[in-house]
Amino acid sequence: GGEKEKKADPRIPWFEERIIATWGRTTKLEKIEKYTKSEPAEKSFKNFCESESRFIFVYEQDGEFVSSFKPPVSSRQKKFLAFVKDEETVELENLTQKVAVQEISSEGMTQLMSLSQEVYFPLLTHPGNQDGWPDVIAKEL
Repeated sequence: GGEKEKKADPRIPWFEERIIATWGRTTKLEKIEKYTKSEPAEKSFKNFCESESRFIFVYEQDGEFVSSFKPPVSSRQKKFLAFVKDEETVELENLTQKVAVQEISSEGMTQLMSLSQEVYFPLLTHPGNQDGWPDVIAKEL
């Protein structure tokens, strides 16, 4: 028989601890562990740690945990965790220093979207505020 026993990414327990800290009082630990030990979760966290992706979001969807590089769009999410890094690659030794963890509620996202749409977007898209901007940036907005 072939040896296909793959070694688990040593960074996964770091993520698991933060997920347990957020949902551990309301969710069975087995459910969290099932998720963090799943192949999709391992791939997502590895990709986050080793690629240019600066965000990864973890949340519950249809009773199961999922991760995505985009925030959840459903207003049914009561909360989700956002992991944000400041460098392209993070290793086990520097996860705590390089990755911020933020729990965000659905109300917080709603308020952030309102603030963006009512304050920031009008400021950024107003032609008078774009004087002196390079053409590339002004056209993007």
